[in-house]
Amino acid sequence: MAYRILFLHGFTSSGDCEIARTLTAELEGAAEVAAPDLPLHPSEAMAMLQDLCDDGRFDLIVGSSCGAFYGQQLVRLTGVPAILVSPFLKMTEFLEPRIGVHQYKSPRADGRQQFVIDTLLIGEFAAMEQHQFDCYDEFNRLRVRGMFGSQDNIAHFRDLFCRYYHTAIDYDGPHTMTAANVRRDLVPQILTMLAEVRPMRERHFRHFKGGLYRLWHFATDSETLQRRVVYQALYGRRGFWVRPELMFFERITRDGKTFPRFAEIPPLITNMPTDFSIRQERAADREAVVRLIELAFRDMSDSDHSEHLLVDRLRPTDAFIPGLSLVAESGGRIIGHLLMTKAAIVSAGDGRIFPTLALAPVAVLPASQRQGVGSALIREAHRRAAALGYASAVVLGHKDYYPRFGYRHADTYGITFPFDVPHEFCMAAELRPGGLKGVRGTVRYAPPFME
Repeated sequence: MAYRILFLHGFTSSGDCEIARTLTAELEGAAEVAAPDLPLHPSEAMAMLQDLCDDGRFDLIVGSSCGAFYGQQLVRLTGVPAILVSPFLKMTEFLEPRIGVHQYKSPRADGRQQFVIDTLLIGEFAAMEQHQFDCYDEFNRLRVRGMFGSQDNIAHFRDLFCRYYHTAIDYDGPHTMTAANVRRDLVPQILTMLAEVRPMRERHFRHFKGGLYRLWHFATDSETLQRRVVYQALYGRRGFWVRPELMFFERITRDGKTFPRFAEIPPLITNMPTDFSIRQERAADREAVVRLIELAFRDMSDSDHSEHLLVDRLRPTDAFIPGLSLVAESGGRIIGHLLMTKAAIVSAGDGRIFPTLALAPVAVLPASQRQGVGSALIREAHRRAAALGYASAVVLGHKDYYPRFGYRHADTYGITFPFDVPHEFCMAAELRPGGLKGVRGTVRYAPPFME
């Protein structure tokens, strides 16, 4: 089945512009291109585009200029990745010098070829500009790619784009791509994006207070006609909730930090077992825990297969915290184990010591892996650690796994590790808001880690 692409044209253009026609021709047989005429007013345009995405399955959004302005906002609202060509992220700068009557540069389906730029329209774009990055979060940083023309003398927003997104691609051409640019520069990027990045068909989010939720669908309030999000808790009784869309996707500020109210995360395994519980490890569990850890790491190529010995060496030390040695139990059988031990971050400048926790190891029986057991252990350990007064944790682990639990590259905090490993595997997390504020230095582990 062919891919489906939603193309969003520029402000003075239409769905029958040269870019859309060239894309349709070049991608024939590989992708179907939908290129609707966008309404003049931004709120109407966004409403129409969201309805289109609700009604149809798109694999990729491609936006040009003003269409890219809409496209970057649609990514998180719809779960569809995007390529933004010459994104005009401050449309007011384009509109303010152009008040008056203008002609569309390509034919419109409704036959209307004139439009008016006035202060009302400028005010509508200004309001949307102010909140356009509310739809940004770290999960979508790699799901948006920008393309910038070396001869673009209209829009200059590459630096602004790169504050939020990871990939900026330069092409040799003007603001509005020519047919040659489309064939030479845009089509290869589209094919690469389709192969590498998938739309989120099932979407999961973490509330800033920690709760995990699944977004089910969007609904319209019958009284206000306001769009609402219907979502389900992935904990407790797994109840359903409804919230205004703008509130669900907004960014909020707490303790001087701004972040999404609901941050998107990689889709979780939905068939999580419900028949296991998490409790503190007991003395009688020791043998079962040792065997579990051995089995969990037996086939891992990057393991030295001594993790069970590390746990035994840590137990008699002052770094060991009984309340943070946790097991997951199902049917009387231990299927998972997690340990957090005392560590410190030592400032290189003045030798100040900042207490922290080291997360390691996390082990799940092979037959119970990829079922949410490890995730549940980590979240419960974080909850218990915060309740005990600990403000942060460090981990040496998989760069794509631990960020879903709030871990970030340690060097973003000015924290280094005493191991010769790639920095992307060295991570730290705040267990309480501001838990790493002003903390810089090198992690000092308990001695058994260094043996």
